[in-house]
Amino acid sequence: MPPDPCHTNSMNKTNNPYVAQILSQGKEPSKAPAPQATYPREIHGRVFQTEAEYREALHDFLNGM
Repeated sequence: MPPDPCHTNSMNKTNNPYVAQILSQGKEPSKAPAPQATYPREIHGRVFQTEAEYREALHDFLNGM
């Protein structure tokens, strides 16, 4: 598999601004995937029983409802 051009580090240079920010802080970017969400899930005191319920609430929030 060819290397990811967004995460190419050559002397702490990268094409990815997010990775560049992490490198500028003296840290190494993680290659680990984000942890999978489990339900029921509580976010800021609100409990979502299913992923569908969470996504519907997120949709409403992003659309100003």
